[in-house]
Amino acid sequence: MALQIHCFVCDFAGTPKIMKKINRPDYELRRQIATGYQQNLHKPVEEMNLESRLCINCYRTISTENELRNDPTCIKLNIFRQTNRATCLICNGVGNLRRFTMEARVQIFIDINIFIPERTRCCHDHLNRHGKLLQDHYPHLQYFNTLYKLNEEELQNFLLNMREASKADPYSDHTTFSEEDLKTLSSVTREQFQELLTFCDPVPVQSNVHRYVTEKHLLLFLCKLCQGLSDDFWKVIRQTLAISIVRQSLMIRFVSQNIGLGAITRQEYIDRHVTEFANALYNPDAPNPTAIACIDGTYSYIEKSNNFQALRQSYSLHKGRHLIKPALIVAPNGYILDIHGPYFSDSRNNDAVMLRSEFEKDADALRQWLGENAILIVDRGYRDILPLLDNLGIDHRMPVFFSKAKGNWRLKKQTILDL
Repeated sequence: MALQIHCFVCDFAGTPKIMKKINRPDYELRRQIATGYQQNLHKPVEEMNLESRLCINCYRTISTENELRNDPTCIKLNIFRQTNRATCLICNGVGNLRRFTMEARVQIFIDINIFIPERTRCCHDHLNRHGKLLQDHYPHLQYFNTLYKLNEEELQNFLLNMREASKADPYSDHTTFSEEDLKTLSSVTREQFQELLTFCDPVPVQSNVHRYVTEKHLLLFLCKLCQGLSDDFWKVIRQTLAISIVRQSLMIRFVSQNIGLGAITRQEYIDRHVTEFANALYNPDAPNPTAIACIDGTYSYIEKSNNFQALRQSYSLHKGRHLIKPALIVAPNGYILDIHGPYFSDSRNNDAVMLRSEFEKDADALRQWLGENAILIVDRGYRDILPLLDNLGIDHRMPVFFSKAKGNWRLKKQTILDL
């Protein structure tokens, strides 16, 4: 096997015949350039010696910079390093290639300060639908900080496209964000975002008039949910209408297909969401699993209302804040079966009153879905509604109190579980 020598700059391995020496006395400037290129590639510092060689591509790049160093029309840029411009700049593939548009090159320069020369190609799989490189591939781009000569036409087009890019809306296309940045903004992955977008149906506003949900609208809506930004903030950037449209759109199909009694059958609920532990703990007939659900109220903090009556009704003395109270029916594994309410947080709306109100509205639907032998897990806040659950034939489990007598803890009442 022929002796292989590694390039001092890029570690390309080749035979001595095709590697270029750089040890001539008049090559001092070229050796300095080569050392700078090595640092650009974040390689460990290595001293150049008489045996150091360069591959043909690095040698040509260094020779070009050496020739242009006295040209006043040249500027130093971070030029993308690629061994072959006829292949993909990410995976070096040769199929399904397309040239970078000027807009795509400008976007990369703005984002990570790397200039992509003309005629650079990329696989279609690495680009978004606008022909721009996905940000997830940015860390794979290597560059040399070297001299580059831009002709007048290319420079003019580049500057014009930079001006247009500065006026573009970054939220209009989710693919302009990396996977990590998208999750930071919206708490969802790119795949989840695209799936959620398919549920955004047009919202009818008048006869034969609809409002459509764009990627920007959905991204802003998820940002509001994730970041908890105030309504005043969205008023300032004039995006309150977009938030409202997305909410109405998701209520049409997404909510009904994912939350509520109609989103899942009773048997699917038992098979997928009733855990073995919960079934063994609460079900007296453990070999025959049944529907087990936990019901409790939760809090959703809100801003102060300008309506005085709503202001009073939404103030919670217990929490000392303004909030509303939704009531959730949750499976033992955390799956949210249904959401009731929301209700005001004043003293008139305790847990028992909220549950009684829901049973008065659609007791038949909930009772029919739960079926026979269903078990509801409730806390002591629901003690006043236990007679109603008994009348409806719904079995229930509630924690019991302990009392202290003669230094020992004993049950004040007989345990409900009878274990």
